[in-house]
Amino acid sequence: REGRSDLILLEANGTFVRNLTEGRGFATDPAFDEQGRVLFSAIFDSEAAFTIFRVGADGGVPQAVVRAGANLFSPTPHPDGRTLA
Repeated sequence: REGRSDLILLEANGTFVRNLTEGRGFATDPAFDEQGRVLFSAIFDSEAAFTIFRVGADGGVPQAVVRAGANLFSPTPHPDGRTLA
């Protein structure tokens, strides 16, 4: 789809596991938490805004963490698991 990108979770051998952000916008800058259980991503949507989302590595519905008009990307989970840098 034009103007969209998704984050796809793959096994180490390259086999498909699941689409984590299907159809939410232009997903970029993914980062897993320390345990590898939660993925954070910046998604640029149709309203020209960046939103940081979190979604479990096992799937589920992505949840918005914070939204901003622009320049909100590259989420980096803090080792404490409670904050983003």
